[in-house]
Amino acid sequence: MPPKAPPNVTTRTAVSTHTSSASQTQANAQDDPPLPESDDDDNMDGTNVAQLKAQIRTLAQGRRDDRETLRLILDQLATLAAAQVSQEDPPLRSTERDTLSSSENQDRAQKYSKKQPDPAPLSNGINPTFESWKLQIQGKFRVNADHFEDEEAQMLYLFGRTEGDAQKHLSPRYDDESPLRFATAQEMVQHLAAIYVNPNKVRDAKYDYNRLTMKTSQSFVEFQTQFLHLAGEAQIPAESLRLDLFDRLTTQLQEKLAAQLRTLDTFAELSASCLSLDSELRRIAARTERQKRFRDKLSPLAVSAPLGAVPSTHVRATSEAPRNYRAVSENPRNQELRQSTPGAPPAPTTITCFNCRKSGHFATSCPEPKKTDLKEIEEDLSEAEESGKEEP
Repeated sequence: MPPKAPPNVTTRTAVSTHTSSASQTQANAQDDPPLPESDDDDNMDGTNVAQLKAQIRTLAQGRRDDRETLRLILDQLATLAAAQVSQEDPPLRSTERDTLSSSENQDRAQKYSKKQPDPAPLSNGINPTFESWKLQIQGKFRVNADHFEDEEAQMLYLFGRTEGDAQKHLSPRYDDESPLRFATAQEMVQHLAAIYVNPNKVRDAKYDYNRLTMKTSQSFVEFQTQFLHLAGEAQIPAESLRLDLFDRLTTQLQEKLAAQLRTLDTFAELSASCLSLDSELRRIAARTERQKRFRDKLSPLAVSAPLGAVPSTHVRATSEAPRNYRAVSENPRNQELRQSTPGAPPAPTTITCFNCRKSGHFATSCPEPKKTDLKEIEEDLSEAEESGKEEP
């Protein structure tokens, strides 16, 4: 067994080894290019970076870990990198930063589709109807699909677009503690459809479709809307619509279109002809009605003059005309003449002016000055009556 070396020998060997390693590291460090003296040097470029990298490789190959030297080199590299970044990208001004932020906001906003209006809340299935509400909800989910992150977001939105009875129907199964909780928004729509959709909808629509006829007071546009709505709900085949429409028109329209029915071989052509014809007939009827009302308005004012009187074209209907006729007919002299001549035709009625008491014209066309004094008019009437009595 070889003798053990004394402790002082081992210590001297390790020290000598460490000393030789340190001396070798110093020698290698002297061969390397010197480090930059200042961090603020304006001439820092790719050459300095290469020198720093070479020093890092030399230190990595050495036997001693010179942490201070490595830290200094890393600091120099960080300074060079920051200087290069500052030269390539100068700091942005405030206006440039605002422009960049606004453009980023626009890009973020363009990621989402334009928000569609929210449908009216469903309450009792009457206003709005369930069919109309369902179509709006489905369109919202389809067009604004990017506004809903997941199925749970759609369910929350759908629940918020209900109220009253409709929301009461959804509440038990929308609760988190419900064992039969809804899994999708489509399940919620189907649950409401089972309540608000009539199972006999098609049968009822067919019954109303078969009884449908166009009323005389109804325009063709109104009738066509009702006709197509019932035809859609009753699931009537498209090839049957043409003759079904003709059979339900008014008699007046059928008479006008009967000769052209064979040439109108499509529903669209027949519908266009009905619309045009109905518009023309209603315009003619309105003009005829206006003319009739005008004639009825003039009939009470028309005065029928007997034979020998002034032609009707010269007679004006005024408030004084009935009194003139009454004064002439009630004249005692005229009554005596009619009674003294039996069998003779009645004497022709003459027109007497109320202003000058002369015959042949009315007071409105009298050439004499107008008498506005009531006393003068009464005196003239009394004189006319006395002259009538004095005649033999």
